[in-house]
Amino acid sequence: MKSRAAFCALVWISMSGVIPAHTQQPRVSVPDVLERVSEYLAGFEKDYARVIAEERYKQTATQKRVERMSDKTQTETREIKSDILAAPETGSRWLSIRDVFSVDGRPVRDRDARLEKLFAGAGENRFVEARKIAEEGARFNLGTIFRTVNQPSMPLMFITGDNRARSAFRVARIEKVDGVETVVIDFEETRRPTLIKSDTRDVPATGSFWIEPQTGRVMKASVKVESRLFTAEMLVTYGFVEKLKMWLPVEMTDKVSNAIETVTGLAVYTNYRRFDTSVIIK
Repeated sequence: MKSRAAFCALVWISMSGVIPAHTQQPRVSVPDVLERVSEYLAGFEKDYARVIAEERYKQTATQKRVERMSDKTQTETREIKSDILAAPETGSRWLSIRDVFSVDGRPVRDRDARLEKLFAGAGENRFVEARKIAEEGARFNLGTIFRTVNQPSMPLMFITGDNRARSAFRVARIEKVDGVETVVIDFEETRRPTLIKSDTRDVPATGSFWIEPQTGRVMKASVKVESRLFTAEMLVTYGFVEKLKMWLPVEMTDKVSNAIETVTGLAVYTNYRRFDTSVIIK
C-alpha cells in the first residue's frame, strides 16, 4: 500500500539586514524593499480576494520501479480544469480555493459558478463549504502525495508584513523579468511553527521573490521544502491582466517527489473576472 504524505498551511516568517545586490549596483536595503512589498500587498490582497480565474493544470507523474534487475519507468498525465478563487480568510491573508470542473476533458460537476454563489451569499458555513471544495479538488492531483498548497497565492504568504519577521531575507542578485529590473530576494524560514508541515512535523521553507524595488510589486515567487518523506517546490509568475488592471498569477510550475514518484505540473491562468463581496472569513 502506497504511503501518503500530507502537508498543510500554517504561516510564519523573518527578515535580515542590508546586503549589496551586485558589485556594480548600489546597495539595496532589504527592510526598505520588504516594506514596499508590504504596502503593495495590502492593496493586492484586497483586490485579489474578489477575483476568480480559470486554471488549466497539466500534471505528469513518473513512477520508478525495479523489475527483474532492470528499471521500468511508468508515466501518467492528467489535465485538470478548475475555477480558482482567492477568498478572504482574515483582514490580512487570503486562501485560494480550487473548484475542479473537468479532468482529462470529462466534466466532474456542472459549471454553475459555485464559488461565486458561495461567497456572494449569506451563511456562516461558507468557510466549511469552501474547505470541502478545496479538499474535493485535491483528490484529482496525480500521485500518492496528498496536497492542497499547490496554489498560486501560497508563496506570497511568506512575505506579508505580519509574517516576514520569522524568516531571514537576503539580496541574491539583480535580474530582469519581462524587461523590468528586479531585486531577487532569497528567504529561509528560521522559526517554528513552519508554514508547511509533513503530518505534524515542521518543514522549513526556502525560496525567492523577484521584486520591482521602486513599487514593491512581486513579479515572480518561488518556494521549496524538503522533508524525510518528500520534496516540493513551486514557481509562480505574475503578469499584467488588462481586463482588471492588475498584476495577477499567469503561470505556476510545481514539482513534488518522494521515494517512488515525481509529479510535475504546469498551471496557466486565464479568464480572470471579478465579483463583488464583502465576505471576511473568520
